[in-house]
Amino acid sequence: MPENYKQYDGRWAGYPYAGENMSAAGCGPTAVADIVGVLPTEIADWLTTHGYASNGYGTSWYGPTAALDAYGLNGQQLNSGSLYGSAGTSAENTWLSKMKTGSYYGILLMGPGNFTSGGHFICIVETDANNRCYVHDPASAARDGWHNWSDFQGDVKIFYLADKKGGGGQPEAPDVSRPGDWSPIGTATCTDNGVYFRSTPAIRNDNILYQLNIGNRFEIDGYKTGSWVRGYVNGVGVGYIHEDYVAYDNPAQDPDNQPSAPVTVTGDSYTVQTGDTLSEIAAAMGVSTADLAAYNGISNPDVISVGQVIRKPGSGNNNQNGGTAYMFEVRVLTLGAQGNDVLLLQEILKARGYYNGALDKSFGPETQAALIAYQTDRQGGAGEVDGVAGPKCWADMIAL
Repeated sequence: MPENYKQYDGRWAGYPYAGENMSAAGCGPTAVADIVGVLPTEIADWLTTHGYASNGYGTSWYGPTAALDAYGLNGQQLNSGSLYGSAGTSAENTWLSKMKTGSYYGILLMGPGNFTSGGHFICIVETDANNRCYVHDPASAARDGWHNWSDFQGDVKIFYLADKKGGGGQPEAPDVSRPGDWSPIGTATCTDNGVYFRSTPAIRNDNILYQLNIGNRFEIDGYKTGSWVRGYVNGVGVGYIHEDYVAYDNPAQDPDNQPSAPVTVTGDSYTVQTGDTLSEIAAAMGVSTADLAAYNGISNPDVISVGQVIRKPGSGNNNQNGGTAYMFEVRVLTLGAQGNDVLLLQEILKARGYYNGALDKSFGPETQAALIAYQTDRQGGAGEVDGVAGPKCWADMIAL
């Protein structure tokens, strides 16, 4: 029998999670913890460090499957889009059929109805031949127990399954080897507890690879972008840690002490190279750092990425591609951009069938990949296939 943890339990009710605490936002990790057999705080930490907890939004829809997989329980998510308001769907029928075999535990993400007024994860212990389900509700002991399927039907957003086996213990360690081109020049140690090691040099909820503590050692290759130091953590891979938490084992290897080539810009755009800073690029273009950041949709001037295309202000406008004018100023969007125009980009890509991620106003790797796929399919109609939303790309998307 799975555990029956409650997210409001005094042992962890105030534990930070997803920008709030477990009592307010912890139904996801609690439902998974019921099945895995570890404390909800452990699942909360796993979801957070692996990018499945979003401040103000709780647990990602893909989080339960990923966590169940990590603990060896073969998590299955039977549908990707919300089925709220639908009954008798293929996902619903498959879920009920498998649950009645007695070989699975279930999790349901519920929409407004008998279990919540918004969104809420619940654990399903078993389902009988009459489609009744035995509930462990992370938010309410009063709702625990048997429920007829009519209490659920039409209110389920996402259906999940997990194998009935094992549980507990530690998540399976990933098989991560050093990239073939990784060339370490030394090592460094982490200077604080709970420091995030990230896949990209930016503070985001979807790029957390691991959590480092005081004394954890990692390799460095001498590369630094803005305030972020690139390193390799054994068993995790290559990522970035903020310089405030890095102590170099050999001070001579501090990337700030390494010379870098001067930035030279010969046209209206520049591709970021190792060691570049936005202020250096701005100086080479003859513009201010603030103007360059604003034009390229860069929210943090200290964070740019190798390969990122930086365009000079004034190099493109609403009318340079076909003379079409729009009721807003085109802003070039690149990886790391934030804002309402990023939301517009995500909505357009979602409507075109290229983007299935969160509409979070944040230009992350998933948004970039969707944009590249769109540009590829447009065969030049949306500009270069570079993952950058420039004037020609905007004009193409809005014209369709």
